[in-house]
Amino acid sequence: MLAFILWPLAHLSLWVGIAVCQGPAARMYAPTLQPCGRGTKLVREVGHNPLTQTLAEEEARYISARRSFVLPDAWAVYLENVKRSAALPFPLYMDLILLGLLGTHALPNVGIATSGGGLRAAFFGAGVLSALDGRNRTSVEEGMGGLLQATSYISGLSGGAWLVLSLSQADFPTLPDLIFGARFQEGATGNDRFGGWLTDIDILQPGPDADATAAFQDLLVQETVSKQAAGFPVTVTDAWGRSLARHFVNGTTADDFFNANLVELPGLRTGHTWSG
Repeated sequence: MLAFILWPLAHLSLWVGIAVCQGPAARMYAPTLQPCGRGTKLVREVGHNPLTQTLAEEEARYISARRSFVLPDAWAVYLENVKRSAALPFPLYMDLILLGLLGTHALPNVGIATSGGGLRAAFFGAGVLSALDGRNRTSVEEGMGGLLQATSYISGLSGGAWLVLSLSQADFPTLPDLIFGARFQEGATGNDRFGGWLTDIDILQPGPDADATAAFQDLLVQETVSKQAAGFPVTVTDAWGRSLARHFVNGTTADDFFNANLVELPGLRTGHTWSG
């Protein structure tokens, strides 16, 4: 099925003439050139010596604020969960470090990376994050819950990135809510309108028959035309990303999956959903 997308992408010049007739999704997909602020550098040189490397200013401010206002309580709660579940004596240094008795600068700096592997990796990563989530009562009872709240970095690759993007864009709900859409209720607005992952719909062959699938794939190609018309290169990654977004991005549901003219939902600005 990928071939049906590759051919029209290779001949996008034939489609540029219809760019002005695109729906909201396609028009908003086109990037625009904006001037960088004075002093902006696209490459930040940090050097090869790890002892002299520094964080970017914004990242440094984020880490500093998190260490001061978030991590002390987060690590204290996590340590309490661990001790309650294990009922064993722990070495003194754990209290010294995790309770901040050595200063906030000594608190662990934790990052979680979710691996690639498509949908299986996304589900596996979601399971791991759920097991580390302090909102998961079972995990708290087992002494694992709370580590997620004490984490400062989360990243993902490929399928793991689908998870991380979906989680951050939905404003970090619980993992069951993220995947199954338990918060999608009538009258909900904004991020509460997340309908869950649409894993029952195939990524590249979502239609009930060949004609519907072909029409959907044609729609994906059309949605990239405005980017081509704006002078930016287009690859199969553009169409792939448009399809993935329909499955994992906040606001898109099975009811509006094929709606390319969706402008906005209550509490969501235009273009917030990726099906429209």
